[in-house]
Amino acid sequence: MLGHRLAAFAVAINDETSEAEVLAECSLLLPKYKVPSELKLIKSLPKKSSGKIDKGACSAMIV
Repeated sequence: MLGHRLAAFAVAINDETSEAEVLAECSLLLPKYKVPSELKLIKSLPKKSSGKIDKGACSAMIV
């Protein structure tokens, strides 16, 4: 997929977890094409009033 990239959000269990550690683990467990090119650790996923994840708000966090 030319011009596309895979971004991921992860909620860290503790403050000691780094983005590099999560990406390294993804590289071990996932096929190369499923490893995100960008990862952002966040405290919690943004949710809509219905309780569903707000994907639009997630997209806005990607630079």
